[in-house]
Order: sequence, then structure tokens, then C-alpha cells
Amino acid sequence: MKRVVMVLALLVVMASWVGGAQGNQDGAATARAMVAGVADVAWLAGRWAGTVGTGTTEEICSEPVSGVMMCMFRAMNEGKVQGLEFITLRDVAPGLEERARFFGPDLSEEQGDNGVTLRLASLSPTQLVFNNAKENGIVKHITINRPGQDEFSTHIELVDGTGKTSFIDSQWKREK
Repeated sequence: MKRVVMVLALLVVMASWVGGAQGNQDGAATARAMVAGVADVAWLAGRWAGTVGTGTTEEICSEPVSGVMMCMFRAMNEGKVQGLEFITLRDVAPGLEERARFFGPDLSEEQGDNGVTLRLASLSPTQLVFNNAKENGIVKHITINRPGQDEFSTHIELVDGTGKTSFIDSQWKREK
């Protein structure tokens, strides 16, 4: 479960890519989200370092090509790799979609783990929100705030099988 929570935190990072896209006011932000694409998150390309609680994270993202970006993510705690993630950001109708697959440190998959699909719900110049495409998914919402070009924070809302809500917050900075 700890690995799942850490991996879900990583999803937050992926969702933050969209934070650099342009938008305005609430209604326009939602409308913009419906047509936002990978080009709007090209600022995410490069290497990012983050913190989630006492753990550290690393993410490396490619430049967008043919409507797709790919990212690799690693979560660490106490000097040990806790989990890995492979992420794609894709242009789909009607807008931007993020898909993530989670792996153990040895690339093993947990039984029943078929990844997460998130869809952009709203977008403004400094904030974006992704929603899980599945109603019964553990990750409900990811909110990304981007106060500057080389930093962002994420807030992930999780709801477990019993209905208990929890949150994962992370901070990210671009590595140069």
C-alpha cells in the first residue's frame, strides 16, 4: 500500500505538466482544458526533483513528438527505490490525457495494477486539475499549482475502498 501511495504521488507530478498552459477565468479555464494538448505542457521536458513527505522523487520527461510526451519517474525513501513509473501525456479527443503504469524497483507489477488514466478537467495560467477517468479509481483529483517556470506543487486526493479520503502533497523543482 505504501508503494501505491508513493506512486500515486508521482501522478501528481505528471499532471503538473499542464500548469504552464495558457487559460483565463474559471469557465474559460474549463473550456481551454477541453482543447489543451501536449504542446501546452512542453515546459515539462527535462529533469525534475521533488519531495513527498520524507521521500524524494525524480522525473525525466521527453520533448513532445507527434502529440506524445513520455516520462520516467522514481520514488525513493531512506536511500531505497520504492517504485518506478512510466507515464505518457497524449493528445486525444477531446483533450489532454495522462496515463501512468506503476512498477516495483525490479519492474515487477502488483497484481491487479493496470495503471491510471487521468483527463484534464480545468486549466488556467497557474493551476490545472486532472480527474480520474474511472469513477472507482483510488486517485480522484490532482491539482497542480505552478507559481514559477521552474517549480510546481501537487495536491492529490485519494479515496480508498472504504471511502476514507487522504491527500498527498509534493513540491517540485527543475534540475539544471
